[in-house]
Amino acid sequence: AAAATAAASASSFSSASGVAVVRGRIHQATARAAEHLRAAFGTDDLCPPQGMQGAMALVCLPQPLQPQAGEVPLSAYAKGLQDHLHTEHRIEVPVKALSGRLYLRISTHLYNIVPGLHPQTASEFDHLVQAIMAAGTKVQDHGWGGL
Repeated sequence: AAAATAAASASSFSSASGVAVVRGRIHQATARAAEHLRAAFGTDDLCPPQGMQGAMALVCLPQPLQPQAGEVPLSAYAKGLQDHLHTEHRIEVPVKALSGRLYLRISTHLYNIVPGLHPQTASEFDHLVQAIMAAGTKVQDHGWGGL
C-alpha cells in the first residue's frame, strides 16, 4: 500500500513538475548521495561527466574492502559483500567489480527526493555507511571469510 501511494504521488509530482525538472532533481539527489558516501568512505566515484549522470553512480568502497591482488576473483568478493549487506543488514545495493576495484552502485528516484514521500532516505544512507564500515572491520580482523 505504501509503495502504491509513493508511486502515485511521484507520478503526480512528475506530471505537475515536468520531465526536465524531475530529471534535474534526480540528478541532484544522486550527486548528493554519492558525495555523502564518498566523504564517509574517503574514496572517489566512477561517474560520467557532470550533465551525463542520471539516476545512478558508482562509489568506490573504502580500502579495507578492496581485495589484494591475487586473492579470490574480485567478482566473488563483490557477490559476497552484496549478499552480506542483504542478509545481515537488510540493505539491497549492487556491489560491482570494475577495473580491479569494488564499487557500490547507488541509484535515486522520485521517492528519494519528493518531500514527505521518503523522509528516512538520509538515515538509510547512514545505515549503509555503518554497514560498509562494519564489514570493512570484519574483513580487516578476520579476512574475507569473516563476512
